[in-house]
Amino acid sequence: MNLRKKISVILVFIFITFLSTLFINISNTKSNNKNEFNFENVTFKDSASNNKYIMWSGRSLQYFLWKHSDISQNKYVQEIEQSYIDSYKTEDNKNQKLMELLENSKSLFEINLSSSITNLSLYGMSNYKEFFAESYARWQSTSDKMKNKAWEIINYYFLHIYNKLKNKFDGGISEEDWPEVESIINEDFNKESNKDNLILKTSLQSKPTDLTNEDLLFDNDNFGMLDLEGVKNNTGSYGANALYSSLQAWLFTLRYSGVTQNDFSYSSGRFSEQVITQLENDVFNLKSPFDKNELARLNYDLYTKASESSILEYSNLIEGKTGKLSFNSFDELSDYYKKETEFELNNESISTIDLKSTFNTFGKFYSFTDSKLNLIKKQVLDMFNTSLYIGRVKDSDYLLHYLTAFIITPDYPLADNKEGVMAYTSTVNADTYSTRYSYLVYTGKSLTMYKSDSENSEYKQNWWSTANIWGTLNHEFGHVMDGFLSQSQSQAEFCENNYSDIMPSVYPKDIYKGVVFGIDIKDNETSNQSASTPSWVLPTSITLTAVLCLGVGLGVGILIQKKFLK
Repeated sequence: MNLRKKISVILVFIFITFLSTLFINISNTKSNNKNEFNFENVTFKDSASNNKYIMWSGRSLQYFLWKHSDISQNKYVQEIEQSYIDSYKTEDNKNQKLMELLENSKSLFEINLSSSITNLSLYGMSNYKEFFAESYARWQSTSDKMKNKAWEIINYYFLHIYNKLKNKFDGGISEEDWPEVESIINEDFNKESNKDNLILKTSLQSKPTDLTNEDLLFDNDNFGMLDLEGVKNNTGSYGANALYSSLQAWLFTLRYSGVTQNDFSYSSGRFSEQVITQLENDVFNLKSPFDKNELARLNYDLYTKASESSILEYSNLIEGKTGKLSFNSFDELSDYYKKETEFELNNESISTIDLKSTFNTFGKFYSFTDSKLNLIKKQVLDMFNTSLYIGRVKDSDYLLHYLTAFIITPDYPLADNKEGVMAYTSTVNADTYSTRYSYLVYTGKSLTMYKSDSENSEYKQNWWSTANIWGTLNHEFGHVMDGFLSQSQSQAEFCENNYSDIMPSVYPKDIYKGVVFGIDIKDNETSNQSASTPSWVLPTSITLTAVLCLGVGLGVGILIQKKFLK
């Protein structure tokens, strides 16, 4: 490691430690990563192509969003792509193979970029799992008055594509299965969804007047792709991160061997004016600064109101007009799970999911009015009903027995996590081919940070995709649905047939060692119990997906390299 790189690493450590001003540190040196390919021998079917992986929902959603946009025809996006490819030109054409690979795979840049435009969330840029969870939260928790064309497109995926994928694939998939995922989406597009209201247009010449930035709860129009200089403006640099993360997604499988696209991840950061200039010149090889008029056009269709038919389709679902609801009331939902998850512990009946007790004690603890408590209960009811609707496998509701525990705690930080984690979903994997079940842990803070949607400052900075004050509920359930898509038929039947036997292993006080509403706190009593580190006693591997607050999640000291590939 040369001196410049050593200094960069030290700076990153210092700034993370003291949480100082976020910035981007440019390194003009080419990567010396040992995993970089010799491009004379590169193919897209490397050693990882036959390996199955789970939690692939987000990647399918991003492909769907790309298919439902016109970004491939956007001339400015084409200019950015070509400029980057041309940066590898040499007189002796020694990079010709690389340039051909980049040309043939540039759809990866467009897929990531169109997805970042459609679903505005810096946290969603982190990886495909978080993107899916953020999209899920936006789908379920966006108010009708804020529903735009982007919401309508996402709504279509969840109501018409997710279930097709669930019924087609048995758990994890491999890269060899991926063309079939694309085929399902392509077929639907060709037969059903190739419609103007389901195509996000990225080259509109004027901004629609259906919605305003105020309707979308943004302070001004400088959100999304127009948010560049985060250091100066104290914003998240959403547009710069969208472009930079899309570039990294494009190059991911070219840079590293033994990986699949599904492994891609990204850490966002705030960009200074100087770094924006270097991103334009040294990274993308542009001949002029980013064209803000063109970037604005990428945003324009977000001002288009969702069609009344799509809003009605969703409202009919949650009102039971589409078909019979799984549960007609919150109490019915709670009673079902209280009975299903009940087991005996020390001669006492315990339930791992007792929603009524959990939310009643939570509401009393935080002084919720009856009307406010009923609103959050209704959001939970709708969340379960819509999830069960899209998750049905033939005539079976395996999702009912995929979720095994539901915990809310007043602890912050969480007993088993660092400060900044607001909630997490723990997914227990049966093997590399299938998930087995998931459970949820929320902090009370994640559900009480804001009094109204309009006060949600993290949404205004594009950290979250939804302004809903209880959006964390839906985000985490999005992780549940991501894991559920990767549950095999055999594991679904195992959980359905052995659900009661699983319950003792997910007793809330064993899987979370802090304070639990409904168990430690009842009738507005406070608890003196101290948090401790949990003892995980589970027979299979565990995947944790956590919600981070803006200050902790936004990347610090990201290294941008002038050239990613040799």
